[in-house]
Amino acid sequence: MRPALADNLAESAYFTEHLAEAAAKWVLLILLAIVTLLFVAAYVAGNAPIASKAIPAFARGIVMTIPFVVTGDLAVLLWRYVRLKLSAAGAYTTACVLRDKGAASLEEVLPLLQEYNAARVQGPPLPGWLHARHMKELNADYRASYGRR
Repeated sequence: MRPALADNLAESAYFTEHLAEAAAKWVLLILLAIVTLLFVAAYVAGNAPIASKAIPAFARGIVMTIPFVVTGDLAVLLWRYVRLKLSAAGAYTTACVLRDKGAASLEEVLPLLQEYNAARVQGPPLPGWLHARHMKELNADYRASYGRR
């Protein structure tokens, strides 16, 4: 008999792991885009003719964007998504072992579930659009990884 709790935990952790990875990639992409735009804006502002009226607009844009990068909000968000991914990956691996064991007791699964829930609650929220975008793909991948159709 397959323990339903370990099976549900494995499925949830599998989805969380892959969605957190996708969210981390999006945050990294946004962070790189902002940093690139800052360098381009600084280069254009530095090489513009002295009398150019564009310099105040570029300077204002740079000054408004730098606090977000400097304070590290995006870097912290990226780090939190990576930590959530790693926690979910560990929970998935352990839950699969317990699920495949077939006779896992509640005492074995419950601590893992509590640890996973704590990581999930402390982690950043996963965007709903990301889940909707990857739902069919993740369902198919999870079924294939579990050996069922």
